[in-house]
Amino acid sequence: MRRVWMGIALAALAAVLWSGTRAAAPAGQNQLLAAMRAELERTMARLSLPDYAKPYFVAYRLVENDNYRADAILGAELSESGGRERKAYVEVRVGDYALDNTSDRSEFDSFDPDQDTFNYLDYIDLPIEDDTDAIRTQLWRLTDLRFKNASAAYLNKRARAVYRENPDGELHDFTREKPVRHSAPDQPVKLDKKFWKEVLREASAELKKYPALLDSQAMLQTHSGVEYLLNSEGTELRVPSFYFMFYAQARALTDDGLTVTDYYSRYARSEAGLPTKQEIIAAVRAMAEQLVALRAAPVLDPYDGPAILDPTVSGIFFHEAIGHRLEGDRTRGVDEGQTFKEKVGRKILPEFLSVIDDPTLRRFGAADLNGYYDFDQEGVPAQRVTLVERGVLRDFLRSRRPIRQADHSNGHGRADPLHAPMSRMSNLIIEAHDTVPVAQLKDKLLELARRKGKPYGLWLRQGMGGETATDQFNFQAFANRPVLLYRVDAQTGREELVRGAELVGTPLLSIGKVEAAGDDPGLFNGYCGAESGFVPVSVIAPSLLVSEIEIQRVQDKPTKPPVLPPPYADK
Repeated sequence: MRRVWMGIALAALAAVLWSGTRAAAPAGQNQLLAAMRAELERTMARLSLPDYAKPYFVAYRLVENDNYRADAILGAELSESGGRERKAYVEVRVGDYALDNTSDRSEFDSFDPDQDTFNYLDYIDLPIEDDTDAIRTQLWRLTDLRFKNASAAYLNKRARAVYRENPDGELHDFTREKPVRHSAPDQPVKLDKKFWKEVLREASAELKKYPALLDSQAMLQTHSGVEYLLNSEGTELRVPSFYFMFYAQARALTDDGLTVTDYYSRYARSEAGLPTKQEIIAAVRAMAEQLVALRAAPVLDPYDGPAILDPTVSGIFFHEAIGHRLEGDRTRGVDEGQTFKEKVGRKILPEFLSVIDDPTLRRFGAADLNGYYDFDQEGVPAQRVTLVERGVLRDFLRSRRPIRQADHSNGHGRADPLHAPMSRMSNLIIEAHDTVPVAQLKDKLLELARRKGKPYGLWLRQGMGGETATDQFNFQAFANRPVLLYRVDAQTGREELVRGAELVGTPLLSIGKVEAAGDDPGLFNGYCGAESGFVPVSVIAPSLLVSEIEIQRVQDKPTKPPVLPPPYADK
């Protein structure tokens, strides 16, 4: 199952992975790189086992984070946390570029079950002090484990080849890429903690004015880190990363005991890029009022018919239905559905739409994009890729795993600090070459509804997140949950807020139903989770008119409300 969480689930995710701020570059960074370099050189020179293949490629990826997070609830500071951490991921390949140990199958298949469970780890914690012996020892320990795992996996892979035909022919296992050396300077990150804790208190206190809310919270997270990558080909990277996020969420119970949720989030690469206190208070107030209205809205029955998807919903729609299926690694996965593998050069979308993925794009208007980066986690420079050109499939997102269409990466081998890279999205852009004003989209919606004999069409707004399955063992389907759904009367155009439903569909059928695009491109920032962990992503898309969608009820179990109102409501 491949998933994308954009919004509410992101708060919990970011808290687990990283959540903070960094004051300046750590002292002794040359010592850190020197320790990594020395152990890598020792590994390539001396690591071997009699009668087994030596490593032909080794990479050390070290991520150093300095974190900060503050939470508030109902006007009171709830928690404050942060600190430094270092994690290292080690990749070891035995064999050669043509045939090595990597496989679609889990390398765990080759492990000795009697070994300590530590042998199942791909990453390891490193000391935050620049102690050369301690750093090298941790790298040595993990490298030894990864080498043994790789050696066993390589033999298993060669054994499987006796029985299994390779449907892609003689594709190699790893691309040859030009080594790069790059060291970006730190940018001192400053945060006025006193000011932001006061903002959190005031924003969360605003939600006390709405006793119908079951719970609520406001949060600020800042992350500052440095990612180091050294590999045996000569690549050596030092790349700083920064983000700031303000996030608020609230839940309420409806009279029938179902849960409704709303959220507000903003990302930036600097404190100055965050909203002002006044903007935050206004947004939190609007979120609460929207949630109160949603709480009183009727439940939408299952529906099939025309709909308008606003930019955030249409962005997630394309991310799930198209984006994951254009990740090139999935065209080689023997367990993957490979939806678009044979469709290069063929039309898969209406001619007025193109799809681009561009990690080099820093901003959309005044907003910072989550999916921006200079180099991917395999050390390949980021590249803009046209995936679909005026409806015709042209390319796939590529890591260093060759695919039938190309034998080089296009800079999309991505991963979080704990996982192996694979081809992933970054800044996905849905470009409409012919657009109409959004008001005309509504007219077209009403016309379609009347033509199909529907009493209403739907308008889906404010995307929250979605998920999809791309493997053969699941149905080729996706789900997309907006926060706000409106029934639009086919005769009068009157809009009525409804709740309790989500968009579902199958990719090939759904993308073929796009009728028109609005002139209102919008941005949605979030995080996407898949096999290589959670990575930051963005989607830029316009509103879309879809001639037919399917809506199903959200899975939820009725819950009895609290017996008493919240104590502050008595006042």
